[in-house]
Amino acid sequence: RLSELKKALTAAGIRAEFHAGALYCAGQVVVKRRGEGGGLVLEGAMSDAYYKVRDVVYGQYHIC
Repeated sequence: RLSELKKALTAAGIRAEFHAGALYCAGQVVVKRRGEGGGLVLEGAMSDAYYKVRDVVYGQYHIC
């Protein structure tokens, strides 16, 4: 759930807020749910913020 991911991002020191059904992180990265399958999509420019958010997402969902 995105609400659990928001808690994990906040715990990691990354500002995150909901807007229009997506989670906006560090003002640069957007995390969205993809369809009913529950997959996540990260959108944003490749930057330190993107990789920090990606690391938290991977840790939250136990991905490599």
